[in-house]
Amino acid sequence: MDNFKVKLVTFVLGFAIVSSLAPAIRVQASTLTQSTLSNQAMTAIANLDKKKKTIVVDPGHNYGGDLGAASTIKGITYKEVDLNMQVASKLKTELEKRGYNVVMTRYPKEVQTIGTNQSLKDRITIANTANASLFVSIHHNAVKDAPDAKGVEVYYSSAEQSQSFKGGVSPNKLTISKNVATVIDKNIVKNFNFNDRGAKDSRLFIKSTNMPSIIVEAGFITNEEEAKRCSDPVSQQKLAENIAESIKTVI
Repeated sequence: MDNFKVKLVTFVLGFAIVSSLAPAIRVQASTLTQSTLSNQAMTAIANLDKKKKTIVVDPGHNYGGDLGAASTIKGITYKEVDLNMQVASKLKTELEKRGYNVVMTRYPKEVQTIGTNQSLKDRITIANTANASLFVSIHHNAVKDAPDAKGVEVYYSSAEQSQSFKGGVSPNKLTISKNVATVIDKNIVKNFNFNDRGAKDSRLFIKSTNMPSIIVEAGFITNEEEAKRCSDPVSQQKLAENIAESIKTVI
């Protein structure tokens, strides 16, 4: 009988502990069922330093279903999906040097092949789950039959969140997003003498983040001069440093 009482007490205590943790367990389980989310991203979120601000860096597009732009000039093919990752990885390093946590929506060795809609939803889910202070999506522009198009542009969004992401939006999201976009645009143009296409409002997918968010279009890969610059590691590094320093002045 004594052994039975010991087992009963142990069971009751154990049940109480598990019950108290149930909300957290349900959240984790819900997250894990999102099988298309980057494993590395979710691990990074789980290990965030709570004393630091978090920035989510999004290398736009993937390797199937959401390919992004590509351009072949004089036998050289420039792929946006690769260039985005190259710049984003350098930006991650520069932001970490400046004291931020950084979570990426996809990592260099992850070869994602999911459709555009799910791909975009996953990027927003990662950012909102990380409770980030800023979401920065890196892209490269392309325009067919307009090889002279060039320059950098930075987008923010004043549009309402899509229905599946309603709720939780920061009240100062638009103000900060616009400020960050403007600062990055002006600093890039000033320091690199790029053609200024400006900071622009949009209805792009960044509308659904809870936190301030921007898209940096780093140049036109359909322009021969800019394609060379966009694929040059030295230029990528300078761009990453400039974006990180610009962010530091605002976030």
